[in-house]
Amino acid sequence: MKIEKINCAVIGLGNAGFIYDLKSKDKKDIYTHSYAYKKITNTNLISVSDNDKKKLNRFKKFFKVKTYSSYKHMLKNNKIDIVSICTPDETHEKILIDLLDYKIKCIICEKPVLNRIKNINKIVKKYYEKKTPIYVNYFRDWDNKILSIKKKFKNIKSIEVKYHNGLIHNGSHYLSLLNKWFGHPIYFQDIQFIEKNKNWDNTLSFKIFYKNNNRIIPVIFRGYKIKKKIDIINLNLKNSSITIKDSKKIIYKLKNKKISKKTEFGYIIVKFISYCIKNSINNRQAYQKTNFKKSLDCLKLAININSKFK
Repeated sequence: MKIEKINCAVIGLGNAGFIYDLKSKDKKDIYTHSYAYKKITNTNLISVSDNDKKKLNRFKKFFKVKTYSSYKHMLKNNKIDIVSICTPDETHEKILIDLLDYKIKCIICEKPVLNRIKNINKIVKKYYEKKTPIYVNYFRDWDNKILSIKKKFKNIKSIEVKYHNGLIHNGSHYLSLLNKWFGHPIYFQDIQFIEKNKNWDNTLSFKIFYKNNNRIIPVIFRGYKIKKKIDIINLNLKNSSITIKDSKKIIYKLKNKKISKKTEFGYIIVKFISYCIKNSINNRQAYQKTNFKKSLDCLKLAININSKFK
């Protein structure tokens, strides 16, 4: 029986759209939307767009796919079911508004879905009226090996997060995971400035507190300058510790033993996109079951913390 292909497109051929897989040393792993669509059996990557001609020309060396310098021209000239938005954060809002004019069955957006809260309610209302699902790629939230750490939370004392490149841009990844683990935080305090990344985003250090089984769990965010490129989550337990390093491995330190395990990082984008497609195609209620609203809650929290810095 012939499998009906789902037509997919990528807007933006930067790191998440295409380049990460060119940089990867392990060619078995997949990190980008373009390569994920080629991997998934029932998807057909029919077109991509980017306003950078150098990126388009580099893409053409690896894929025989129609390329456009304008995503609007791409959308007008192709029947597209699924669209991935992999452009800079500040461009997402306009693209999401423009996509409302087309019959897209599902949108997959890189984090954060927006970089400000000004038009959030307007965009949410329009997408809910149209019943178009939007998924946001906070990839740690889909990694079962990272999520399963929650089983150890009976003994948790505190958590330390080390990050770089803006609280809204990168730090929101960790806020999303913490919300997945614990729900909404109780409060935050002790905000310190580290570095300005955009006119709307800063790297900050601060403390944020969550509730777990009637216990308050302190989480210390330590921001680093962008040149550091750090990605570490340390969980301090009563008699042990767990470290998630570079999203790629989990290190368990017991009294006299150290165990290292791989996360699902090397194929999580394939798993994530497959899930989005499975739950969206021919499902008119899919828009209610995405992580879109939760991602907006996470964005509002990051923006709120940013706004408290003086």
